[in-house]
Amino acid sequence: MAPTTQKEAASRKGDYDAVRRDIASILKQPDYDDGSIGPVLVRLAWHASGTYDKESNTGGSNGAGMRYECEGGDPANAGLEHARRFLEPIKEKHPWITYADLWTLAGVTAIKEMGGPECAWKPGRTDFVDDSKCPPRGRLPDGALAADHLRHVFYRMGFNDQEIVALAGAHSMGRCHSDRSGFEGPWSVTPTKFSNQYYKLTKFKWEKKPWQGPIQFKNEDLGEVDDAPYRYGAHRGQGVPPLRQEVRRGPRGVLRRLCKGVCEADRAGRRARRQVRECADVLAGGGRQEGAGGQE
Repeated sequence: MAPTTQKEAASRKGDYDAVRRDIASILKQPDYDDGSIGPVLVRLAWHASGTYDKESNTGGSNGAGMRYECEGGDPANAGLEHARRFLEPIKEKHPWITYADLWTLAGVTAIKEMGGPECAWKPGRTDFVDDSKCPPRGRLPDGALAADHLRHVFYRMGFNDQEIVALAGAHSMGRCHSDRSGFEGPWSVTPTKFSNQYYKLTKFKWEKKPWQGPIQFKNEDLGEVDDAPYRYGAHRGQGVPPLRQEVRRGPRGVLRRLCKGVCEADRAGRRARRQVRECADVLAGGGRQEGAGGQE
């Protein structure tokens, strides 16, 4: 990595468009996964936000707690050190931006660059000065567990069943790694594109994958694409709303509001309850009015 020069480091404070451009410029990485770090940046933004607890008003994207071992070392965050490392030169070039803002901005920028919508994003998050305010481990979803676990995790943030299904659509991007989650393989045939393939693939017949790892499912016509217990059970109506109803919706129908949900669950720890409901509206994808049920 070349050292950042003084000229390169001189950026105007608050020029977030410049930060966006620099994030977009590093997304193509031929030696990383499928040639793009876009999916892992989305995962970074989501995991930074997905620790939010509406009752205690703790966790969420404020603080950038993954810089500390107590949060960054959570097994649920395995592999995200790569995402943070890719963003470090941008932090050096724009030292005025907080890590908490940088990580979430990277997520929405990646979604746009992978063919998704322009996502609403606001700055204002601060960085913790130590690990005393980091959330406890165990707040992030475990892909090996089923509907009851998902409900526990997402209800804690203020989401409902329909919004759980909508947020799951982000798995169209990226892949699993056996050295991180234990699972292996991409979730879709185009893992570096924003799409609704996660739902469309529920139409296929899945069989248990013959391997020594955790339970996964495969379809012989889909190559290395793998399925995990959540999608396999959910689209059959086991515990959460079936995914089949999402198949008809295009990426800008179901998922166009996904991005704000992963980034604004807790902006700087302020107005957190209202923002969780904003996230829910974002994920609902149908212009849901306040207090109305999701439209998936």
